[in-house]
Amino acid sequence: MSEVITQLKVINSRSKLPFQKGILLSNSALQMLMEDLNRRFGAQYLLTRRINQDVIENFFGVIRAKGGLHDHPSPLEFKYRLRIR
Repeated sequence: MSEVITQLKVINSRSKLPFQKGILLSNSALQMLMEDLNRRFGAQYLLTRRINQDVIENFFGVIRAKGGLHDHPSPLEFKYRLRIR
């Protein structure tokens, strides 16, 4: 997939479009994750359908809810809310 996206040329565009960069970045991250899992735990394969962000999104939802109506915390407010949790 990375090779296809790298060679893909979009009409009237000299550089890669955001979706192309995103696919290449995701593929690179998966390759690095697989190498790390193989090195640390001897993993032979990776089930990508089980990789998702649900836990992280839920965590950020909890942190945002701590602010009541002010649900867009600054980095410092986030730090304080994290300590309260």
